Amino acid sequence: MPEVDLAHLGDIDMLVRNAMNTAQGRDAFMKHVEQEGWLAKLVALVDKAESNQSITDLHNLCNIFKHLILFNNNNFIEDVVSDAMVMGVVGALECRLIMNDVFLPLLTRPQTIQTFLNTKLTTDNILLIHPDSSKW
Repeated sequence: MPEVDLAHLGDIDMLVRNAMNTAQGRDAFMKHVEQEGWLAKLVALVDKAESNQSITDLHNLCNIFKHLILFNNNNFIEDVVSDAMVMGVVGALECRLIMNDVFLPLLTRPQTIQTFLNTKLTTDNILLIHPDSSKW
């Protein structure tokens, strides 16, 4: 298995695609991903690729995360939506295909999804609730 770093993202992408072919391949691959802690390593690479503004690396990370999520492994999905990982995964998935096979991540415009998820939601009370619950 290749080392999880920016230099090997193309190899990892192909490895993930090939692992999708059989159920046994998916199970074995996801077991390896969990044992080696690939999710945390890949999320760290998202930050590194964004700071380097490496469009190719961000595109590879986007594909890797899409395919790993499509494996539909419950443990992996739970890890992806955990507080520690979700923002990095969203950052990777924000890489978009614009037109004419030119991949442009959201580096040149506000990162709307990450910004939205990081903002605190404020609401107004519709009903005033008193400490004494018998009064409205």
